[in-house]
Amino acid sequence: MAEEFPEIRYVVYDDGKYWGVRSVPVAPGSPDPQHPLPASWAGKKAADLSATTGVHDALFCHVNRFIATAQTREGALRLAELACA
Repeated sequence: MAEEFPEIRYVVYDDGKYWGVRSVPVAPGSPDPQHPLPASWAGKKAADLSATTGVHDALFCHVNRFIATAQTREGALRLAELACA
């Protein structure tokens, strides 16, 4: 996928319970992110992640920085925007 669409860094999706931002992997099936989310987000949850990002409904960022979540679509899109900046 990364080879076909090199300009795509993150995918925003609805999980049904929350909205996610996931980095495109370095290769199909790989857990390694091609563009890791910001290091300052790693392993943070709820209030800590919200304080760091300014996204009021941010929920979680995985310590390996390949996924972050928010309660709303708008929150997830804002996380993706921040990650691209």
